[in-house]
Amino acid sequence: MPDVPPLHLSAIDSHAHVFSRGLALASERRYAPDYDAPLGDYLGQLLAHGFSHGVLVQPSFLGTDNRYLLSALRAVPQQLRGVVMLAPDVEPHTLADMARSGVRGVRLNLMGQALPDLTSGRWRSL
Repeated sequence: MPDVPPLHLSAIDSHAHVFSRGLALASERRYAPDYDAPLGDYLGQLLAHGFSHGVLVQPSFLGTDNRYLLSALRAVPQQLRGVVMLAPDVEPHTLADMARSGVRGVRLNLMGQALPDLTSGRWRSL
């Protein structure tokens, strides 16, 4: 990839979703969207409102399949960061790969669930 000059930081949108109706949905979900939210539209919204950067958050209805979000981060690495959803037993190399792609946070989707024991060995390693 050619060297791309860094964008001037003007404002950061801290929570947005990108997805397509054609993606595989999580088996346990509260809803399924009936529209698409493509990366190009999101980038256009950032530009139209004077935002230079954004944070993409994994939609709950896609569960832990973060491939679409990761693809978006890789498409515009100088402008986007991400928050993924993970199973607690995710492999360290997967986390490292995600970090290189711009992931900076993990989302715990706990709607309607009891809070897990985040001090247990299962969560501690994450």
